[in-house]
Amino acid sequence: MATNTPLFLPLVMVALFLQTAYGGDLGVYWGQDSDEGTLSEACATRKYASINIAFLNQFGHGRKPEFNLTAGHCGPSSSGCQAAIRECQSKGVKVFLSNGATDGNYSLASKDDAKNMADYLWNSYLGGKSSSRPLREAVLDGIDFTLEAGAPTDFYSDLAGFLSGYSTQGNKAIKTPC
Repeated sequence: MATNTPLFLPLVMVALFLQTAYGGDLGVYWGQDSDEGTLSEACATRKYASINIAFLNQFGHGRKPEFNLTAGHCGPSSSGCQAAIRECQSKGVKVFLSNGATDGNYSLASKDDAKNMADYLWNSYLGGKSSSRPLREAVLDGIDFTLEAGAPTDFYSDLAGFLSGYSTQGNKAIKTPC
């Protein structure tokens, strides 16, 4: 009886290559490097399961939240990200907003401050409603916390709890850092 062992090994290698080359659990931060290409280009590589748009790096203590795409990519004044976000999501790539960064002016003063921030994030970037959504009608898949500026981490568990309250079946509003 003949076996197909010589054919089996190449098929396994091709399957492993496709798993590695086209997705997996790899995530990336996007929006801070002018050489990184567009959001659509990043999604088209099919290398990423998620993309964190970086960064919302000013918030809390009564400060107006500031969305910072330093690389000059499609910013809040443009609707350019809206189509790219939807395109990424249609390819199965989750798109998150990253809060924090190494450079930023962010912290939370109280549980009320955390609640206000959760309301802002939900209404401005997730499934809520606001007349001033920075990414227009695009609805992101969730929020990533990148708390690196040395600010106190008090009240972030409250923020995560309030965001979790907005989560629905199969659609989470928060994400743990990469």
